[in-house]
Amino acid sequence: MTADDTDTMTKLSERAKQAEANVTSANAKQRADLDARVSKARDKSRQNAEELSQKAAETREDASEHWQAVKSSWSDHVQDLPDKASDRKA
Repeated sequence: MTADDTDTMTKLSERAKQAEANVTSANAKQRADLDARVSKARDKSRQNAEELSQKAAETREDASEHWQAVKSSWSDHVQDLPDKASDRKA
């Protein structure tokens, strides 16, 4: 093997090491970016779940209030029936 061959092999080895370092660095950056995106998505998901839970609670409350109003209205109607019946007879 000549000196030029040895020099070429050394340069190739250095380029291979640099390429490996570049790949490792790129992988680490991609991993960090992915972790950040996952964290952001998780936070957004939690926020959406909290908002949905709050809206569901409000809807339950509104439905309960509406049902109470319907029951009260029906009860008033039933209580007025005898009076209405006697008014018709008269």
